[in-house]
Amino acid sequence: MERVKSLLKPLEDDTAILVGRRKEMFPYEDELRHHLNCLGVLELSDRLVWVPFSRIQNVTFLAQGGFSKVWKARIKLRKGGVVQQVVLKELDKSAIQQVLLSTILSSQSSMVTSEIYGLSRLPDSETYLLVAQYLQGGSLEDWFKIPLHKGQPTWRHVLTMALELALGLFNIHDLGLTHSDLHPRNIIPGSLSAPKMSVIDIGLAKAIGISQYDDNQGYYGRLQYLPPEVFHGYPYTQASDVYCFGTMFWLIASHVPPRGTAAKLFRADRMREESVPDMPREMERIICDCWNPNPEGRPTIDEVIQRMLKIQYVMEETRRDLQFSENTKRFWAERRKEYLEALAAEEKDDGFGFFNGGNSRLYAQSQYFTHQQLTAFIY
Repeated sequence: MERVKSLLKPLEDDTAILVGRRKEMFPYEDELRHHLNCLGVLELSDRLVWVPFSRIQNVTFLAQGGFSKVWKARIKLRKGGVVQQVVLKELDKSAIQQVLLSTILSSQSSMVTSEIYGLSRLPDSETYLLVAQYLQGGSLEDWFKIPLHKGQPTWRHVLTMALELALGLFNIHDLGLTHSDLHPRNIIPGSLSAPKMSVIDIGLAKAIGISQYDDNQGYYGRLQYLPPEVFHGYPYTQASDVYCFGTMFWLIASHVPPRGTAAKLFRADRMREESVPDMPREMERIICDCWNPNPEGRPTIDEVIQRMLKIQYVMEETRRDLQFSENTKRFWAERRKEYLEALAAEEKDDGFGFFNGGNSRLYAQSQYFTHQQLTAFIY
């Protein structure tokens, strides 16, 4: 924790002014300092506010994560009835310290992410709530429901979206952190005209050098998107984030989730998934390099960005957007059909498993897996 605290920097002037305005609307400094002190993160008192639960209204359940619930709500900003839509994330004391620090540290780097406003607490409870910006539009996973060709995007759009995600991940790595749970529900895409990619829920990010693997506790993450080394008991590193980025890049290009897990790489080329037909070769090469089974053989996210910028430059210079081919569209249709049939089968609970081995509910959300459970997926 002290290693992460050392990364805190003074607020920029614009940010300090914004926080000051929030503190005028939520003048509960004594309560804020008391609760932050209880959590061991009093250093955050200059950038957060305390939001009494009485100022929260219209609470609507959004999702159940591995260890917390998430709600959408509105908070009263002033007595005049002005409200703002927010997200409330339920957290216990053991997790909130890391969530607060990693998220706020990441916001220092100008990364496009969900902004943290402050803390609250459920009435008559010891359970804290993280109060954060509500991002419209749904997650990248929600995009599975929309045909990729809608709006007539091109390979240039795919590259731009992946590049935005890479830039966000770079800002995390530049602080000496890892995201540690990169999957499509933690990515909020923008529109085709402004394809920003907001990286959210950097809840388990840790300072580099601190292993996230523990023989007693196992590993927390979403099974379908874990890198192969985690299944073999090795620690999660920045190179692991790069592997997961490769999967997100492939997902943006294919518009479906990958099959199975990275525990067993069945393909002869040791890649996580099959290539998307007629994807520009240099873009495909980046994905393949990110999917190197050996973490030491993967590029850094900075190297990935430099390669993507070169591809983008060539596209701009040649004025080529690279339209999707019929082979690409046929691939989408086949994989999408397979994916939707699997979802329908799961709803009927007939035992069909879209993800190798069935029991696909294990893949639905991030959760803890023991070392023994993870190892079992290898065999």
